[in-house]
Amino acid sequence: MKIKSYTQVFSGDYPFSIDMERSLISILEKYPDKQNRSTNVVATMTEWQITHPQIEKFKKYIFNEIARCYPKMVEACTSRQLKPEAADFWANIYNKGDYTHSHNHYPSNFSIVYFLKSKWYYTPLVFDDSGKKIRPKQGRYVIFPGHINHHVPRHRFKEKRITLSSNVVFPNPNFQLKPPVSI
Repeated sequence: MKIKSYTQVFSGDYPFSIDMERSLISILEKYPDKQNRSTNVVATMTEWQITHPQIEKFKKYIFNEIARCYPKMVEACTSRQLKPEAADFWANIYNKGDYTHSHNHYPSNFSIVYFLKSKWYYTPLVFDDSGKKIRPKQGRYVIFPGHINHHVPRHRFKEKRITLSSNVVFPNPNFQLKPPVSI
């Protein structure tokens, strides 16, 4: 699998994307807005902690990709017996006119964006400092350090653009995750 790197940003294609699409797109296309557009994402959002068997499979895959793409950081954390956790995992459903303000996910170690439903010409994920744009491709994931500012310009198309997002941390043993909501 080919991985593209922009300094500290990595992207690749998830090998089980078809299963993910079949399981989640129909659920998320009609999902109600649980955040009431009160975040940086001016679009429909799920709860902060969603889960599904396909999401759990994806998390395991992404944790392995993080270890492959950022070996020194992961080695430093695992040597202290810290294991990666998805502190949050949510979906963003963009309708025509929706967008995301510039923001970052600090203090999360890593952020993940996964293009669940998209066309290559839909609105990209843009990294503010470098100006690099990641063109959406259904089944593509993007991994980047949580402190990097990014945004999504206005979605200009009638068909929905759906992404999954996550904040990955290497928590200390006292870290408490919120209970997930099954979708």
